[in-house]
Amino acid sequence: MIALPLIPSLTELRRRRDAAPLPTRSDDGKIDNFAQSLREYMEPLVNLDGEVTCPLRDGAQGRVLRMEDVPLLPGTPIETPIYAPHSLVFPVPVCLSRELYIRGSLTIAGGSMLRAALIEGEASLGERTSVLRWIHATGNLEAGPESQLFGRASAAGAITLRHGCTFERVQAQAVYFGTQGKLAYENSPVWPGSSLVDLRLGRVRSNGDFYLRDSDAFQGDIVAIGCVRIEDNVLVIGSVKARTNVEIGSGTHLEGTIVSRGRTTIGARCYVKGPVLSEHEITIGPGTQIGTPACPTTVSAPHIRVAPGAVVCGAVWARESGQVTP
Repeated sequence: MIALPLIPSLTELRRRRDAAPLPTRSDDGKIDNFAQSLREYMEPLVNLDGEVTCPLRDGAQGRVLRMEDVPLLPGTPIETPIYAPHSLVFPVPVCLSRELYIRGSLTIAGGSMLRAALIEGEASLGERTSVLRWIHATGNLEAGPESQLFGRASAAGAITLRHGCTFERVQAQAVYFGTQGKLAYENSPVWPGSSLVDLRLGRVRSNGDFYLRDSDAFQGDIVAIGCVRIEDNVLVIGSVKARTNVEIGSGTHLEGTIVSRGRTTIGARCYVKGPVLSEHEITIGPGTQIGTPACPTTVSAPHIRVAPGAVVCGAVWARESGQVTP
């Protein structure tokens, strides 16, 4: 009788049927999961032969839209899912309150509104265009000045967010802010490996603030109870963690991660290889590059402000607000 409650544990110890990690999410984390779901949703329209409308699985009446049909669209919001078998150009503002699926490129006039869109090609959004839920392009995606990207915006190629754009979650091989320039680094010039763990760096712990002067060089991880201030043209081979603020001067090269519980300010023409994480706000100066195509990374904070000319390879997640400064 005493051993009876232990039988299930002993059986599991011997057979190990449940010895596996607990699932934390139901998807695989890919940026195009929404896109694949929309492809499946629009499949009845893709398979139409001669017809222009048909019901979808949720009962909505989907519509096939061709380029010659665009001038006939009403000026009122379009409340039906749209499938386009070829590229589309909207010369005047449109309001699409349901899903849009284009097997080709998209060029849309400024002042338009999209709910959700999948573009199997290039996408160009005019100024002050709003995307309410998500947008994904299998090519490059460009959002005009003062556009608003709510939810997710992703691309298999590059994303360019012009000045004044606001965003929440953006992910691509390279996310250009303001203008699309040329990457300063295709790979890290100091440590081309994917991680600094192999270097077995030491760690410096400061019970107050930590300060590096102009043109200094430092190897090791920095952990500060106070703030971390790094002046211009400094080389840091390691990561930085601060309980308050992190201030990085212009031209500084950091081969690790930046983590702060306060504000993080990165100056102009800097390079940061690893993730940049803040519990308050991140400000990125012009000409700064974070991550590389060979080693994409993440920038995440409640508020993110990015100057024109900066670029991030990977994901930028502004949990409350993100903006490309004018």
